[in-house]
Amino acid sequence: MSTPSPVSERPSPPSSPIEDLFDAARPVGSYVRIEPTLGSAIWARFVEPFTAGREPVARSISLSSELSTEELFAGVPEHLIRLDSASANHRLVLIEAGSFTALIQQTQGHSMVTVLAPTHAEVQVAVAQVSEWFPAPTRVDDAVPVDFWQSGSRMYTTTRAIDAPTWDDVAHHYPGEVGEQLDAVMRMTIDQPVGRVLLWHGRPGTGKTSAIRTLARAWRDQARFQVVLDPESAFAGSTALMQMLLAENAEDNERWRILVIEDADPLVAADGNTRTLSRLLNVGD
Repeated sequence: MSTPSPVSERPSPPSSPIEDLFDAARPVGSYVRIEPTLGSAIWARFVEPFTAGREPVARSISLSSELSTEELFAGVPEHLIRLDSASANHRLVLIEAGSFTALIQQTQGHSMVTVLAPTHAEVQVAVAQVSEWFPAPTRVDDAVPVDFWQSGSRMYTTTRAIDAPTWDDVAHHYPGEVGEQLDAVMRMTIDQPVGRVLLWHGRPGTGKTSAIRTLARAWRDQARFQVVLDPESAFAGSTALMQMLLAENAEDNERWRILVIEDADPLVAADGNTRTLSRLLNVGD
């Protein structure tokens, strides 16, 4: 009887430094296929303490989009930076501070930082510490910073400074009962911890959007306005909705957040999706 000859195996090619970094960060038993790029390697190292359960609490906060890269990272302690990857329009910086881990992301029109910590109390302390690293934007009297929520692989915001008139400048465009009701809203102080749903309706061209801009300026010391660009996607499931509700902003965590949903007819129509409408109403409870 002949003995089968051994089958020779071709040696595996040597791994690249990026692959070594990615493999070192991958939790045991994880078989998710991600191309070994610098960005994915940094992400893998960042999420490892989260998936391993050492830092299971995460918080994300938006940063000022009005700052240059140099201005944004000027206050970040260099001795805490472990990995730093930058391209033409994207930068990832991994922070490992011992008591928490943070990932700073800067893209065109949007900057944010995600913080990981072992407990809810520790993540709040970490968020406060990280927030001190980043300067607040310069205030322009005629402009109001407005966040625009968009849907992709996850919900994210882009911030823009929007020109907004004062109520005294435009009040004459809203005569009669409408003007009286808007005047009361413009001068309202948000002093109770309750949700509100305000439904503004009217024919196209009657000034609804202009009134929202004016309200954003009138309330800018007590609230931050956030426009939901794709409300059907945002309210279709709980994941996207929770991302919006739990997001924090390093510039003004003390202010209220106003979610603006234009063209909300599909959400509130009598023949619309009742589950989507229910989620919208629950946000205001």
